[in-house]
Amino acid sequence: MCNTDVAIGERQSVGAAVFRNKEGVVTSMHTTHLCHNDPLSGEIAALCWGAEVATIQGLKNVIFQYDLSSAVSAVRQKGHHIPALQHNIQAQVAKFLNLTNKLNLWEASWIPKKFNCVAHSVAKWAIRSNQFGNIDLSNFNSSLLDG
Repeated sequence: MCNTDVAIGERQSVGAAVFRNKEGVVTSMHTTHLCHNDPLSGEIAALCWGAEVATIQGLKNVIFQYDLSSAVSAVRQKGHHIPALQHNIQAQVAKFLNLTNKLNLWEASWIPKKFNCVAHSVAKWAIRSNQFGNIDLSNFNSSLLDG
């Protein structure tokens, strides 16, 4: 499972991807700089980051969860429907679909914001700490990682 989220700060935006195994245990966290200042394009960019990390890690079956329903709807589009999407998200949706072609199975699902708090907290932490890439899990206490 991969939870993604974006945090938009005053000077930068950050995407976070938090991976859990089938038991729900956090296995890795990753953050990246994003160049988006609106929630929809930022959310989809964070989702692309999660898909990219999943492929780098060699994962084959991934459930992507995030808290913006319009982002879920956008990435569920078939490739030939991408031109009908908002112009500012078309390239990101195409990138996500290209990345997920490398997976055996994938699913995108909406979850309430309160259940995506770990990914959002990691993104906000990255803005404050200016730390990006693969994040050492020891930076977080167990209550955050348990969701």
